[in-house]
Amino acid sequence: MRSLACVLITGCVFGMCGAQEIPQALAAGVAAQAVEDVNSFPQLLEAAYEGDANAMYDVASAYFHGKYTVQDTAKAVQWLREACEAGHSRAMLNLGLMYKNGLGIEKNVDEAVILFRKSAQAGNLKAMHNLGIAYEYGEGVQRNSIEALQWYQQAVEGGNLCAMVSLGWMYKRGDGVAENEDKAFQLFLKAAEGGHAGAMYNVGFAYECGDGVDSDMSTAIEWYEKAAEAGNSGGMFALGNLYHKGQGVAQNNVEAAKWYHKAADAGNWGAMLNLALLYECGMGVAKDSAAADAWYQKALELRSSGPSGSSQPQPSPSQVRVTVELRDSDDRGQVGEPPDEDLLDLAKVDE
Repeated sequence: MRSLACVLITGCVFGMCGAQEIPQALAAGVAAQAVEDVNSFPQLLEAAYEGDANAMYDVASAYFHGKYTVQDTAKAVQWLREACEAGHSRAMLNLGLMYKNGLGIEKNVDEAVILFRKSAQAGNLKAMHNLGIAYEYGEGVQRNSIEALQWYQQAVEGGNLCAMVSLGWMYKRGDGVAENEDKAFQLFLKAAEGGHAGAMYNVGFAYECGDGVDSDMSTAIEWYEKAAEAGNSGGMFALGNLYHKGQGVAQNNVEAAKWYHKAADAGNWGAMLNLALLYECGMGVAKDSAAADAWYQKALELRSSGPSGSSQPQPSPSQVRVTVELRDSDDRGQVGEPPDEDLLDLAKVDE
């Protein structure tokens, strides 16, 4: 693993999966698709009352999103329960996620795990992955790396891209299995080739550092660009770092500032700090103390609302100016981004 030492933050873990806030993910395009038009909802509701599990699930989705009916989370939960009783594995997954996150229902991670397990045992790949997350982090069950590995592996065998990333991290860290950079890289690469944006970032970082593969800066940049194009803030952040340092590309602080701004707008804590430093020093942007202070403050607010369980005191903007915390790619879970698929999947039934 390389040693990081530079003025700006130069490594951050955004190669894992997921999104920071469930409502944002839902607003970004997860929508009820089963109800084709407003006139079909009564027929769908009738089918649900007659015991059709798929219809129950779709009714729940419609109520959750307020699609062709009044938005009603309580009714969504009610119909998800009915679908669960009818054996609908996707309903089990989503009700479990609602319990885990306290969304429209009182938070209960123990109940979430029960539902994940039932859904996973019924063959749901996302539930397998979420059950693996529960075991890896000890959420609702006693932490057990072996169990996490087994559930991740089952999901990977079924083609779940996010499980490939989670399993890759366990090999990279040697958590419950012998550390194996080569195996980790292959899992990241497979997920990246399947379209997983976070895995694209991981592959780029591996090529940059020579982790599990020969170092190749041009290939690293290609993967960072792919990750950035797919919306991954880590890829944007990495490109900003490379342009700032002139590593693999011509040194260009204007280009660095552009990528830091994109990453910061996407919620990347490190990019916010780096952008603040550029504004403070007038590198690539006009010197602007007010803009620097604003970005420092946003970074601190994001950091303070980051991963739960952190007992470290938050630095002030003036302290950040003096000592910027450096991060490496192994620093998983310290940037406020939960593991992947920790969000709802209420959409058209495709099972």
